[in-house]
Amino acid sequence: MTSIQVTLNEVMNTTTGEKYFQEKTLEEGVKRIKALYDPKTVKVDNMMVGGREAAQISGVWGPGMLEGQYFIATLVQMNNRLLEFYLTNREFNDTYNRILSTFRFLD
Repeated sequence: MTSIQVTLNEVMNTTTGEKYFQEKTLEEGVKRIKALYDPKTVKVDNMMVGGREAAQISGVWGPGMLEGQYFIATLVQMNNRLLEFYLTNREFNDTYNRILSTFRFLD
């Protein structure tokens, strides 16, 4: 896994091959991501990225393969889908923030 990842919240049904977006709103995305973190460490901040509404969820990963690892997830509202940014290594926090600050979206 790389330290910084950028993706859309797109998934594929393995039976039909149909692609779809997991969530259509920030609220839905924040709810899904928050559930992955240890509730004692999770923090959610509303923000803007490139002029669009966004939310940043940070904390320590909860039970599972990545338990105890620090993560930041930034979700940006894009029409009926979410653009997702992930940071998995605090060492790259400044780079992550610089990347977010440079985004501009064209409609």
